Amino acid sequence: MNWKRFINAVIVGFVALFVMDLIIHVLILGEIYKPLTGTLLRSEADMNSKMWAYYIGAFFFTLLFVWIYTYGVKGKGVIEGFRYGIYIGLFYIVVGSFMCWPIFPIPGVKRKPQQLQIQDCW
Repeated sequence: MNWKRFINAVIVGFVALFVMDLIIHVLILGEIYKPLTGTLLRSEADMNSKMWAYYIGAFFFTLLFVWIYTYGVKGKGVIEGFRYGIYIGLFYIVVGSFMCWPIFPIPGVKRKPQQLQIQDCW
Protein backbone atom coordinates (compact mmCIF):
# COMPACT_ATOMS: atom_id res chain seq x y z
CA MET A 1 0.00 0.00 0.00
CA ASN A 2 1.15 3.53 -0.77
CA TRP A 3 1.04 5.15 2.70
CA LYS A 4 1.42 8.70 1.40
CA ARG A 5 -1.67 8.31 -0.80
CA PHE A 6 -3.53 6.62 2.05
CA ILE A 7 -2.79 9.45 4.51
CA ASN A 8 -3.65 12.09 1.91
CA ALA A 9 -6.94 10.33 1.17
CA VAL A 10 -7.80 10.24 4.90
CA ILE A 11 -7.01 13.96 5.28
CA VAL A 12 -8.97 14.96 2.17
CA GLY A 13 -11.89 12.72 3.20
CA PHE A 14 -11.91 14.16 6.74
CA VAL A 15 -11.96 17.74 5.42
CA ALA A 16 -14.64 16.86 2.84
CA LEU A 17 -16.79 15.28 5.56
CA PHE A 18 -16.64 18.46 7.65
CA VAL A 19 -17.27 20.77 4.68
CA MET A 20 -20.31 18.71 3.66
CA ASP A 21 -21.57 18.64 7.28
CA LEU A 22 -21.20 22.42 7.43
CA ILE A 23 -23.06 22.97 4.16
CA ILE A 24 -25.85 20.50 4.93
CA HIS A 25 -26.37 20.84 8.68
CA VAL A 26 -25.51 24.51 9.24
CA LEU A 27 -26.29 26.36 6.02
CA ILE A 28 -29.16 24.32 4.59
CA LEU A 29 -30.84 22.72 7.63
CA GLY A 30 -29.72 25.11 10.39
CA GLU A 31 -33.04 26.96 10.61
CA ILE A 32 -34.97 23.68 10.73
CA TYR A 33 -32.82 22.44 13.63
CA LYS A 34 -33.32 25.55 15.82
CA PRO A 35 -36.77 24.60 17.22
CA LEU A 36 -35.49 21.06 17.90
CA THR A 37 -32.46 22.19 19.91
CA GLY A 38 -32.97 21.39 23.57
CA THR A 39 -35.84 18.98 22.86
CA LEU A 40 -35.12 16.37 20.21
CA LEU A 41 -31.51 17.51 19.94
CA ARG A 42 -29.21 18.30 22.85
CA SER A 43 -28.85 21.93 23.89
CA GLU A 44 -26.10 23.75 22.04
CA ALA A 45 -23.88 23.92 25.14
CA ASP A 46 -24.37 20.20 25.84
CA MET A 47 -23.64 19.34 22.20
CA ASN A 48 -20.47 21.43 22.20
CA SER A 49 -19.21 19.76 25.38
CA LYS A 50 -19.52 16.33 23.73
CA MET A 51 -18.27 17.18 20.24
CA TRP A 52 -14.94 15.51 20.95
CA ALA A 53 -16.79 12.22 20.40
CA TYR A 54 -18.05 13.45 17.04
CA TYR A 55 -14.55 14.45 15.92
CA ILE A 56 -13.09 11.11 16.97
CA GLY A 57 -15.96 9.29 15.24
CA ALA A 58 -15.54 11.36 12.07
CA PHE A 59 -11.81 10.62 12.01
CA PHE A 60 -12.37 6.88 12.40
CA PHE A 61 -15.21 7.01 9.85
CA THR A 62 -12.85 8.51 7.28
CA LEU A 63 -9.93 6.29 8.22
CA LEU A 64 -11.98 3.08 8.03
CA PHE A 65 -13.77 4.13 4.86
CA VAL A 66 -10.46 4.72 3.06
CA TRP A 67 -8.95 1.52 4.48
CA ILE A 68 -11.97 -0.63 3.54
CA TYR A 69 -12.01 0.89 0.06
CA THR A 70 -8.26 0.31 -0.35
CA TYR A 71 -8.47 -3.35 0.65
CA GLY A 72 -12.04 -4.09 -0.38
CA VAL A 73 -12.20 -2.90 -3.98
CA LYS A 74 -10.20 -5.04 -6.37
CA GLY A 75 -12.63 -5.06 -9.32
CA LYS A 76 -13.58 -8.73 -8.98
CA GLY A 77 -17.34 -8.61 -9.41
CA VAL A 78 -20.64 -8.70 -7.56
CA ILE A 79 -19.54 -10.78 -4.57
CA GLU A 80 -16.79 -8.27 -3.84
CA GLY A 81 -19.33 -5.44 -4.02
CA PHE A 82 -21.63 -7.31 -1.65
CA ARG A 83 -18.77 -7.87 0.83
CA TYR A 84 -17.74 -4.19 0.55
CA GLY A 85 -21.34 -3.15 1.27
CA ILE A 86 -21.46 -5.34 4.39
CA TYR A 87 -18.17 -3.90 5.67
CA ILE A 88 -19.32 -0.31 5.09
CA GLY A 89 -22.72 -1.02 6.69
CA LEU A 90 -21.23 -2.59 9.80
CA PHE A 91 -18.66 0.09 10.36
CA TYR A 92 -21.23 2.84 9.68
CA ILE A 93 -23.50 1.45 12.39
CA VAL A 94 -20.71 1.40 14.98
CA VAL A 95 -19.00 4.67 14.07
CA GLY A 96 -22.29 6.42 13.23
CA SER A 97 -23.63 5.61 16.68
CA PHE A 98 -20.53 7.12 18.24
CA MET A 99 -21.01 10.26 16.13
CA CYS A 100 -24.71 10.62 17.06
CA TRP A 101 -24.19 10.51 20.83
CA PRO A 102 -23.11 14.19 21.11
CA ILE A 103 -26.15 15.35 19.13
CA PHE A 104 -29.13 13.36 20.42
CA PRO A 105 -30.05 13.11 24.11
CA ILE A 106 -30.78 9.40 24.29
CA PRO A 107 -32.00 8.62 27.80
CA GLY A 108 -31.86 5.17 29.33
CA VAL A 109 -34.96 3.11 28.67
CA LYS A 110 -36.88 2.77 31.93
CA ARG A 111 -39.37 0.15 30.76
CA LYS A 112 -39.11 -3.60 30.72
CA PRO A 113 -38.42 -5.04 27.25
CA GLN A 114 -41.98 -6.44 27.10
CA GLN A 115 -43.38 -2.91 27.53
CA LEU A 116 -41.34 -1.22 24.80
CA GLN A 117 -43.26 0.35 21.98
CA ILE A 118 -42.02 1.33 18.54
CA GLN A 119 -41.94 5.06 19.43
CA ASP A 120 -39.42 4.30 22.22
CA CYS A 121 -36.89 3.19 19.63
CA TRP A 122 -37.21 6.12 17.22
